[in-house]
Amino acid sequence: MSRLQWILLCLGLLLTGCNTTVLVATSVGETKHHLEYNEKPGWTSETRRLDSAECGGPPNESIQFGSNAIKAAQRPEETDRQTMMRLRKAWHACMTEKGYRDTRAVPQ
Repeated sequence: MSRLQWILLCLGLLLTGCNTTVLVATSVGETKHHLEYNEKPGWTSETRRLDSAECGGPPNESIQFGSNAIKAAQRPEETDRQTMMRLRKAWHACMTEKGYRDTRAVPQ
């Protein structure tokens, strides 16, 4: 076996191993909607959905703002991403004021 064939074989095995690792690592994905990570004492999924809507969140179980909502709230100097991040930050602050706690947050 020539040196080039040996290198190609090693690279092929290395890449195959990395590919398998990535597939295994990403196959255990997030199954909850973002809203489901927000909890407070005495809540139900319906009260959480209503509270989310009062805080300006979308009418579904997601915190993903649609392009129409982003365009409506967008300031002249903002990109779509900046507007979305501002809306999400305001939503999160409102939900926190209502007593919700994001269970993904790392305790300090």
